[in-house]
Amino acid sequence: MWILSLIFFGTIINAEILYEGSDCSFKNQRGTCISFDKCQKVKKDVMSGAIGFSEVVHCASKDGVSLICCPGSTSDRSDVEESTQKMPAKDSVSACKLYSAPENIGAPIDFQILEGIPTTPGEFPHMAALRYNRLNETNWGCGGSLISDQYVLTAAHCASGSNIPDLIRLGKTSLSDDEDGVNSVDVSIEKITLHPLYRGHQKSFDIALIKLAKTVEITNFVRPACLHTSNNITRNDKLIATGWGATNVSTRSKSDVLLKVNLTLADIDSCNRTYIEYNDRHLRALNDGHICTSPGKSDTCEGDSGGPLQMLNDIGVSTIVGVTSTGVSCGTQIYPGLYSRVAFFIDWIDSVVWT
Repeated sequence: MWILSLIFFGTIINAEILYEGSDCSFKNQRGTCISFDKCQKVKKDVMSGAIGFSEVVHCASKDGVSLICCPGSTSDRSDVEESTQKMPAKDSVSACKLYSAPENIGAPIDFQILEGIPTTPGEFPHMAALRYNRLNETNWGCGGSLISDQYVLTAAHCASGSNIPDLIRLGKTSLSDDEDGVNSVDVSIEKITLHPLYRGHQKSFDIALIKLAKTVEITNFVRPACLHTSNNITRNDKLIATGWGATNVSTRSKSDVLLKVNLTLADIDSCNRTYIEYNDRHLRALNDGHICTSPGKSDTCEGDSGGPLQMLNDIGVSTIVGVTSTGVSCGTQIYPGLYSRVAFFIDWIDSVVWT
């Protein structure tokens, strides 16, 4: 039997590697290794803050999704899985059907996904740019995704503390009004809602919702994206990140033109092992609320934070699977990219946006 030694917050834990379906023990209760999403009791306790994710017993991962020890009898867990599968469609699913209806989208686009190349107007019509006003100087700092006609999804660290945006720009690939031939849609902000478990010094729950001061008109250049509602992502899926972030690691100069880059899913366990070596304890306990992408020269960077990690369907509608979060550095070919997993937060998103 292979033995795995993991370091969490300075403590060395030796444990057998447990796979899906393995018997396990959590808080002196027998259980089975299943996905976090299917273990409703533990998920509820973690999301409410009753227990920390680092307290959960972790098993190996499957298709990039970490498994946990879910306490209770097998019959209990089967009931949980069955009831989860029979749940009615979420509001985000209904919204996706509306916004991706043929009459609501423009002409199909030929998506040749290359690395770090400029996008065209209307290719990613959900993209939002967040403007900041610091010392009477304005700049575009983070990205976001339009997910309804009045809400933008972004990272919590892009909209908290001293980092508060004052305006959202939609419909643009170039942040200069005169370069892409498309008029910008600039909307002020009514309210910012951070995830209730986000803490500024941590790397978890890095997700926020921005309510616009008015609803926006849906056009070929401004259209909400769909949200990913399941954990079914594999290394074979084409993931695309978009943003106006830094294109030069040394100078940190940002792109005025919206860029897209093709990325690959990384296993959450290997991602954890890589970050253990980095001297930041908040990057040592990644969980199902995170997505990692494989390290390499192609990466998101400073200024891309809050923007989407997405998949595209056959008619070019984006489904947001992740929100660009914080990491160590960009383009190092050592450290994976770090994103907040949208499916993990879908209930919270629905409770804010569609209630």
